[in-house]
Amino acid sequence: MILYLLIALQVLDLLTTVVALRNPKLTEGNGLLKPLMDKFGVLPALLGAKGAFIVLLLWAAPLVPVVVLYLLCAGYCWVVYNNLKLIRNSSYE
Repeated sequence: MILYLLIALQVLDLLTTVVALRNPKLTEGNGLLKPLMDKFGVLPALLGAKGAFIVLLLWAAPLVPVVVLYLLCAGYCWVVYNNLKLIRNSSYE
């Protein structure tokens, strides 16, 4: 069940990041993704990174301690929350 939540959070991160980055005042905060986005575009970079991460999760989930999956979920909850906050705040400008 936790694996499904983590995958759903990946999709939410992708969607909220795409929406947030439509605002030219906002930039990608992930130093690893930023160069990929600059080279390939926001959506292709996110689809590639999220797709690779989901495949890795599905393959490695039996090997990963459950507590790590919960920590990843907590981290991505924060990322999605932050993206939503940025979207909301930028809509008032």
